[in-house]
Amino acid sequence: MDLSFYDDFKNNVKKDEFYLSHGFNSQPQTVTFDRQKAVWYAHHYWSQINTHFPYLRDNDCTNFVSQCWNYAGIPVSEGWFCDKTASSHAWTLAGNFADYMVSRGYCRIAYSSTEANLGDVIQFYNDSDGWHHSAIITAKDENGNLKYSAHSDPHCDRDLSEVYPGQGEQIRFLCPYNAY
Repeated sequence: MDLSFYDDFKNNVKKDEFYLSHGFNSQPQTVTFDRQKAVWYAHHYWSQINTHFPYLRDNDCTNFVSQCWNYAGIPVSEGWFCDKTASSHAWTLAGNFADYMVSRGYCRIAYSSTEANLGDVIQFYNDSDGWHHSAIITAKDENGNLKYSAHSDPHCDRDLSEVYPGQGEQIRFLCPYNAY
């Protein structure tokens, strides 16, 4: 059976839209997600390295948010893991992280900052790199403006308005289910 049309379709549609429109957004998992733990971890490790994990130099952003989410309650698995010797693409690559978390029912995707909360992951998109950067929401100011923390280009509680909207950028938020 020739499925080339299907491969072309998948490649030409943003993955998150494809997954959501085809029912891959499974029911929320029974794990609980502790937002304060995610924020604590991000605040504690934004400028230093947790020696239990590798540091991926200029591409450590998704490794960092994976560590935050693991600390907050998302369990490692065969598809999402990292240690000093090996890691999964879902742990270290922005697009794969979102695909994994949505398909396993750990989170949903939102495109409005009004839906974002502390501990949510923000991802950045541009036409040349796709979904290429991940950070974690670690604060909101009195006006509800979001602040994030990140690795690769280390920041703690940086105003999202300093980097978005950037030319050609889109953003999305990964909002965990069962979060408190």
